[in-house]
Amino acid sequence: MIKAYDFFNERYVRCICGDVLDSRANILNLSKHSLKEVPEMIREYSFLVKLYLHVNEISTLPSISNLTNLKILTLDFNQLQEFPVAVCSLENLRFLNISHNNIEEIPKEIGELKFLEVLWCNHTGLMSIAEEIGSCITLDTLGARGNKLETLPESICLLENLRWISFESNQIKNLPNQFGALTQLDHLNLKDNQLQSIPKCVPYMRSLQCISLNNNRIHELPSDTDLQLMSDIKVINISNNPVCELVPDNFFELHSHIVSSEKATRNNRPTSSAEENDLESQRDNNSDFENSVRSSEINSEEGKLRMSNFIFYRFRNFFRSIKNVLTSFVHRFHNRSSS
Repeated sequence: MIKAYDFFNERYVRCICGDVLDSRANILNLSKHSLKEVPEMIREYSFLVKLYLHVNEISTLPSISNLTNLKILTLDFNQLQEFPVAVCSLENLRFLNISHNNIEEIPKEIGELKFLEVLWCNHTGLMSIAEEIGSCITLDTLGARGNKLETLPESICLLENLRWISFESNQIKNLPNQFGALTQLDHLNLKDNQLQSIPKCVPYMRSLQCISLNNNRIHELPSDTDLQLMSDIKVINISNNPVCELVPDNFFELHSHIVSSEKATRNNRPTSSAEENDLESQRDNNSDFENSVRSSEINSEEGKLRMSNFIFYRFRNFFRSIKNVLTSFVHRFHNRSSS
């Protein structure tokens, strides 16, 4: 049954690729197809603008330098064992999601992506980011939560277009010295790290609207002068920090934008469209699907299958169901045998 599923799945994928080639469509969605490798044929699809490969079983990425027009690439929820350096040849790439893989390092080659605007690298075991990321001068959004970062590269301070950063759930103790140079930063998520004080640059970051510092080790507040400078920030979350037990009872009444509980954060959080898209600091998510391009942007051509493709589609799904049932049965039998 599993071999039958693989047979029909492979031919179904070929049909999808064939349809895209025939129509010269600029979007190809191959997500959730149990792919172990990138189909060789699409490496020559230079007309592609968006390529969705998330939720597969891809462990390595071959050379895709011919995809010269590609702007969006999703590789999240695969089995990559290192950063896919092949993507760095995509000069026009704007959006890259490599979350939920096994990637400990973002290498120096990242600096070749001069036009990259969005980078998601959540839950990969990331331990370091190369200084060359400072060359990605158009970067607007950077998400690397749920990793093992202890420090951030100093060059991140050169990314003057950054508006949205999340380093939630890492091991960060300090921010780079020139972090305050990120004057366009609107959202900063440093929840669940090892900060011992509110970063000194925060009061002077005039565009900042939302900062999450909850679940750190903050034991002191800024001076009255700095608190006044921070009054324009809509939400400052310092809940679950030692300092919450040390301040006067009326402190949070006098500074309503500084909140000391998750409930207060939800009640006071901004309602602008940017904050409504904040999937990181204001509520917990178990997956990063929301970090990818919205489903409304995914081409619906896959639903307009030719009859031959439709047959492969139905057979593929039939054998997928059988495969899932057999897998479940094997696991259940194994568990009973073990007990």
